[in-house]
Amino acid sequence: MTHIVRLEAARTRIAVAPELGGRIAQIEALHHGTWVSLLHEPVEVAHADRDPMSWGSFVMAPWPNRIANGRFSWRGETVALAPNFENHAIHGVCFDRPWMLESAAPSACLLRVDFDGRWPFGGYGVQRIEVLDDGVAQTVEIHARGLPFPGGVGWHPWFRRDLGGAEHVHARVDASVRYELRGGIPTGQLVEVDGDYDLRRYPRLGSRRLDDCYLCPAGTMRLRWDDLELWMESSSNVSHAVAYTPEHAVCLEPQTCAIDVFNLEAGGHDDAGAVIVEPGKPLVASTTWRWATSEPQWQQVHGAGTDV
Repeated sequence: MTHIVRLEAARTRIAVAPELGGRIAQIEALHHGTWVSLLHEPVEVAHADRDPMSWGSFVMAPWPNRIANGRFSWRGETVALAPNFENHAIHGVCFDRPWMLESAAPSACLLRVDFDGRWPFGGYGVQRIEVLDDGVAQTVEIHARGLPFPGGVGWHPWFRRDLGGAEHVHARVDASVRYELRGGIPTGQLVEVDGDYDLRRYPRLGSRRLDDCYLCPAGTMRLRWDDLELWMESSSNVSHAVAYTPEHAVCLEPQTCAIDVFNLEAGGHDDAGAVIVEPGKPLVASTTWRWATSEPQWQQVHGAGTDV
């Protein structure tokens, strides 16, 4: 049976599954006196049979999202990664293997994972998850033991569209530019957001289907279901965001770097966000997700937004 670590505060309950990619399996918020589940979770499917890419919320490390064709150049050498999505290497090497539970308390836990042979540089990751009265705070570190390496991290939550019986979900990403993509891989060009790609005015998502990467220096994102709003505030090095909006869920993914970051950096795109991780110099990033459950509070904190 899968071991679940349960964290709880006043209006928040969190289930953490160390064995299942160290993921947050579920977040529950107390909304008008009823506990509502925020994350998509295929409860009808046994844990062992679930697609590890497609539920809950998991850490992506030591790189987030895709590395084109599973290859990049590092200090004059070609590094080959095992493709696990079409021809690409996606989401790092932590989401599909067990993390070790280092410590647990009623409101926080600490997890650790060693990078396996799919990442030729070695190293390890650490994450701390803390439940708040109205949210969850998460910090991720990636460490080098011997060899330095390029790195990046991100979080991949799968939020429900039908949360609390809401008819519509709205999303906001404070970004004026996005990466031009071909086949899900950046060309290296940044383009102004327009049309369905423009999420600055808090639009209703409706039928728009996005799978896009934004340069988002503020690191600020929002989701709203009727009178429940969630906002995501991250550390200053979380400079990118991916918005993925399939029919059944919404994924707003805070990341320290772009899709295919190592190849973008090798091509001279210095704003792609790669960081060199060295022994004693880890990459540390954090994100905090909070929610409010009344329309007046949402308007007071963030403004009324616009429905389109």
